[in-house]
Amino acid sequence: MSKARTSARAGANARQDSPIAASPDRVPRRIRMAHPYSASARSRAGRPCSALRKPRRLRQSLSFMELQVHGHPLHTRSLSITLYAAEAESMRVSAELVDLRKRGFVPVGGDLQPAGIVHLMQLEAEVDFAARRLRRIEAKQPRVAFEPSERTAGESCRDPAGRLDALAGAGLGEGWARAVGERVGGPRGCTHILTLAQLLGSTVSWALESDELRDFDSDAWPERAKLFRRDLIFDGYCEDGRLQLVGQLTDLAFRPAAAVVAPLERFGGLYELRLVADVETERFSIASLRAADRHRSIEGVATPWRDLGSDVADLVGTELRAGVSATILRQLADRPEAQPLLAALLNLTPAYYQCLANLGEEVPFDVRHRADVVGMGGLPGSCYMWRTDGALHQLRTEPRHQNRHEPEEVKS
Repeated sequence: MSKARTSARAGANARQDSPIAASPDRVPRRIRMAHPYSASARSRAGRPCSALRKPRRLRQSLSFMELQVHGHPLHTRSLSITLYAAEAESMRVSAELVDLRKRGFVPVGGDLQPAGIVHLMQLEAEVDFAARRLRRIEAKQPRVAFEPSERTAGESCRDPAGRLDALAGAGLGEGWARAVGERVGGPRGCTHILTLAQLLGSTVSWALESDELRDFDSDAWPERAKLFRRDLIFDGYCEDGRLQLVGQLTDLAFRPAAAVVAPLERFGGLYELRLVADVETERFSIASLRAADRHRSIEGVATPWRDLGSDVADLVGTELRAGVSATILRQLADRPEAQPLLAALLNLTPAYYQCLANLGEEVPFDVRHRADVVGMGGLPGSCYMWRTDGALHQLRTEPRHQNRHEPEEVKS
């Protein structure tokens, strides 16, 4: 067998065995368009843009990972946590959650909720990094599912936001998730604020234990300088009765730098994790689950991906219902080094439920047979707006008003 054929077969086998398929190392030889902000944008039209081409050594050693996804794109959920330098012994933390629906509409709460951004949640917090405690936290909700209206009896998703104030002084380590749940969990608050606040606490705690920030010196950093950023993004796709969820977690560490420097002078390190879950929608169960991660630095750009299959194998078959978080915690809670994987897995179920509402193109029209005017909605007691003594839940118990498309009774 020729050396070329042997090499090709070995490469194909390696891609097949990888938890997440890898594309060939070779990059395209011709790049027709320079990036508008690159120095080479002034190069002659039609010529390859050398500034955008990777050095030969890097092209030969760097393996580009590709997530092989299938099906129709339904929904994207993005969560981000950013740490900033602030006054002495404190850090400022900004957190954001965005839910982006990608097709159709959802009949929910007596109204039609179209595609686009359906949730935009933000948290601003101040942290005492030496004591690992929260000093203050404030919620902002520019885009919510329910604004005050006649249907909601004037209630809104924003009503319980002030309950977060009680978290001031709470520790960010063990016990944080429970403290958040006791204040804004279930009918006491918003599930999306709950999700974002839980990720905020675990991310800050993780970042403060990192090599870059463990011995944090506020004097070395300009005020408002970025220290650390975590992004966790889930994309949902549907095909043949299955839902595929693809998660990507990125931790970007910064280092002190002058106000005006080359971008990579601020680069402190990069951690990446990728997760692919196939979910059987009839049973809400995980049919398959794959994960891989890697650390990258200036000195180690071409770090290979590490298969995390053994860490997630026992979760295959798990149903994404009540109690799934406890199951995941039993698997990984006693492994501090697996915190990023734990964070991604704990957010798998919330992302899944955001996709469910838009799973089939016929689903929105199924509610025309319901006896009430609500349409789709949350589980009773799942959040403030769907609490059992709330206006929306009461609408579920009332008969539907007369359908305006039905002919009125003719009076003689």
